[in-house]
Amino acid sequence: MRLVSFDDNDVTSQADPLGDLTWLGNNERDFGDLVYYQLKGLKLRELEQTIGNLRFLSARARFGPTSVEGLLKDYSEAQEEIRRIKYSSLKSHLRGESRHSILSWISEFFVFVSSSQRQLTANPELVFQYALNQPDGSAPNKYVSAPLVAMDQR
Repeated sequence: MRLVSFDDNDVTSQADPLGDLTWLGNNERDFGDLVYYQLKGLKLRELEQTIGNLRFLSARARFGPTSVEGLLKDYSEAQEEIRRIKYSSLKSHLRGESRHSILSWISEFFVFVSSSQRQLTANPELVFQYALNQPDGSAPNKYVSAPLVAMDQR
């Protein structure tokens, strides 16, 4: 059993050594531990910047199929934990979002990763292309499309 420390800065710096959300860490366990600590600490914003980040997903896929399976487990555990927590405890961590909206994007990323698992592990560098191929409005598609739309509007 792991002890929970709500100060995940050490794990974050190992998974993301540059601190710029490029996720260039080289230790697979750091990635899984980071999600665990963020979830147990109810750091929902940080959790979104990890399991809701295609670069994080690509980094996990670089480690191979077992790491992607671990990521799928992270999504499942995140959904379970957010459903399980009493709303009164969760409310202060939501920052204007609803429990439903958080569960929705986690679910959409879960579906994306589970349906693309083989392709992601074979070609982790193509994760953005795979996300663009997802249905319009899905969380992975929005992650890629938003910067493209902003560039078009310039």
